[in-house]
Amino acid sequence: MEEYAKVKEEDVVEGTIELSSIEGDSTEVNDSAKYSRENVPFTVALLPALLAAGADYFGLGCIGPILPYWVFGVGETEEWVGYITTAQFAGVLAGGIVMSRIGDIYGLKVALLMTMVMDVILFLITGYVKDALLLAIVRFGAGFFTPLVLSVSWVINASDARPEATRNTVGVNVSIWAFMMSVFYTAGAAMAGLLGEENWKWIHIITSIAAGLAFCYILTVTEPPRRDSGAKPEGVDIILKQPEYIALVVNNVSIGLVFTGGLVAGTLVLINELNATPQEMSIYFIVTAAIHGIINFALLPAAMKRYGTPFPAMIAVAIIAVLATICLCFEFAYSSIVSLCVFMILTSTVLPIFMTSANIICGEYALRYTKNARTVVLGMARSAFNVGQMLGPILAVALLSWDKIAWFVGIMLITLPTWLLWYYFHHKAIRMREENDNKTIDKTIDIVEN
Repeated sequence: MEEYAKVKEEDVVEGTIELSSIEGDSTEVNDSAKYSRENVPFTVALLPALLAAGADYFGLGCIGPILPYWVFGVGETEEWVGYITTAQFAGVLAGGIVMSRIGDIYGLKVALLMTMVMDVILFLITGYVKDALLLAIVRFGAGFFTPLVLSVSWVINASDARPEATRNTVGVNVSIWAFMMSVFYTAGAAMAGLLGEENWKWIHIITSIAAGLAFCYILTVTEPPRRDSGAKPEGVDIILKQPEYIALVVNNVSIGLVFTGGLVAGTLVLINELNATPQEMSIYFIVTAAIHGIINFALLPAAMKRYGTPFPAMIAVAIIAVLATICLCFEFAYSSIVSLCVFMILTSTVLPIFMTSANIICGEYALRYTKNARTVVLGMARSAFNVGQMLGPILAVALLSWDKIAWFVGIMLITLPTWLLWYYFHHKAIRMREENDNKTIDKTIDIVEN
């Protein structure tokens, strides 16, 4: 095995590297200390990431509830709802990789400013587009300049820079970030429902202004230091061979399918089965986002605090989602808009827990197996999520054209096995490390006794 990060050969066990074996760069400590001595309030350190990703989620919340009505208004069929959504998340897939690399080379602040400039332009163009194909192209561009991976990295770096940081600090702060994304998404959905599809232009002018305000604020702040200090990423080849990371990546694909496929499936089922209005659609999106926010803000941090891991919370929401999916296989679930929305929302409860947990645990994997590569590792995992996001809308439209329950059953059969696979390999790796630690302790005792 090639050496990297100044790791001693005896510290390498089954391709894993304990944090204590990595000789840290003194500049990282100095940067963190300087950041703390500047007495930058943590709310200020976190705010740029919230505003950048929040502007993005605000725009997503605006377009989601009214996109089907816009598509029908320009004379296209429901398939174009899938095509446009897929185009946007194909852009997110490509952009997540490119923007992460830009963030590693030039810094997160530069990369976030770049995404906000392009969001201002592309959100504005969205409001004036009258052709479905052109809208798909514009939304690809909007997706490409995604601030999501960058903003998560900003939150993690800001968390690490605080002297009072504990093992759960990153997890809690990423949960707060995820909760605020639900808030921004809810605000966008509420505005779209209030103004309706007839005000499509003004809705997207407002989203463009929101991105512009985020840009102005980010200009004024200091980027938090990062552990990699801009150095060359090392150990990426090693993490790509770890079963738990591979399983996380596969699981991220399935969660991406649930995310965008669920958005498209939810809107089309409500329209086709119960002729939902834009206002009713907006309420569905608002309630969904609100429940996701509560889960991220209450359930996930509570699990992290009590167990030191998000997996108990993941098990709870997985059981709820499976039971709700079974209910959607029967006609009583479609008896009213209220009942249909309740069951569809319950099936989506896996999203906030699984998305946020993947970010938290992926960061831990990066620290365990690599050096200077946290943003790269997060970006790769997020790209897998984006693959699912890209495929989800097309899959949803295809399954719904076959049968209204096909989507719900199909997505359960995809997501449940992939999550169980990740759960197995994650805990197997933990057991292996504990066994290796015990062997090391036993050898140390033998040496001392002899």
